[in-house]
Amino acid sequence: MIEGLRAGIPARLKMMRPILTLGTIVMLLTSYPLWIGNNEFPRAISEQFHPLQSNVELALFIASMLFLAASLIIKYTRLLLGAGLVLLLILCINDYNRIQPWLLCTGSLLIPFLLYNGRVDDANRYTAYFISLQLILASLYFVNGFYLLMTNGVSTYEVLAPIESIASERQMAFILRLSSTLPYILMLNAILLLIPSIRYLSVTFSIVLNLSLGVFIFAGQLHNPSLAVFNLFLIPLLLLAFSGQTRERYFSPAYLLRFPLFYVVLIGFLIFPVIRVINGQIAFSPVLNKGTHEVVTLPVEMHPTLSNYQKAFCKIDEYQCALDLTSWFRHEKTGEPQVLDLPSTSQQENTTASGTIKNNLRLPEVSISE
Repeated sequence: MIEGLRAGIPARLKMMRPILTLGTIVMLLTSYPLWIGNNEFPRAISEQFHPLQSNVELALFIASMLFLAASLIIKYTRLLLGAGLVLLLILCINDYNRIQPWLLCTGSLLIPFLLYNGRVDDANRYTAYFISLQLILASLYFVNGFYLLMTNGVSTYEVLAPIESIASERQMAFILRLSSTLPYILMLNAILLLIPSIRYLSVTFSIVLNLSLGVFIFAGQLHNPSLAVFNLFLIPLLLLAFSGQTRERYFSPAYLLRFPLFYVVLIGFLIFPVIRVINGQIAFSPVLNKGTHEVVTLPVEMHPTLSNYQKAFCKIDEYQCALDLTSWFRHEKTGEPQVLDLPSTSQQENTTASGTIKNNLRLPEVSISE
């Protein structure tokens, strides 16, 4: 049997925190258009909040990264880490589209480290935190697989686009057919990660999968470098969480049933996302891309009022104008739009190209030369 990584749980926790923090900083840097700059894409913000000025957002963004970086070298780790996450939360409230799946997952993985004080004299407590982290990581694969299964296999063609240039048409068709088994593989992989005797097989598969996705996303058409970075940073986390012996001699499984974070993880990362998928809603998908394009249908009369820049993302016929929000968002901000509530043809009498739209989303009217 393969022994894997030889390290105790306290040592693994000590290594996981800086890896997660460093990964978050890198992902924030690669997604900077999401956080700073004057962009045209409609801001998703509740009517109860007033949008922050761009210079204030820039200051908060820089401060959050400084806090996260300082937590790596200064002893007040939890205080600095918490401050960085709070500033990111303020920025996300200012635009819900900033709540990208990779940010949601890295932030959730960092929360246990805000609660864990680093003490190693209570095996039950630090093991419970470690198991919570294991469950979060395993749930990423299960929820992604279940989402693909319930949506009849959301297209992964964009992820596989780099292969198209080197594969024949028949080979590409075979690869796409083979990808239809991916939902079942991901769900099985999540279960195997939690079985100690055979999890080394699942860890190996997960590493190959995440490495491949990271490379394909960087080389593909997704314009989402942070998603690629997330997949690559999952590799050392998987090794630390699942490789080798991860069972403490003095740990009592009954303690887990009295550990509140255990139930929060089960509900927040497994039960709630599965219910959302069953109800036809989109669950977080940090490992894979959604693979679909969100398109809003506007009355054809609105097309002349759009800027030349906005028209580049439109397809127009004699009846309607289809605005591809996903392509617009990827081009301008990187990532995937998370909150979309732009007007349809049924709302045309209540909106204009520069008017306020439901949930305080705005479609600005500006002039940008072609």
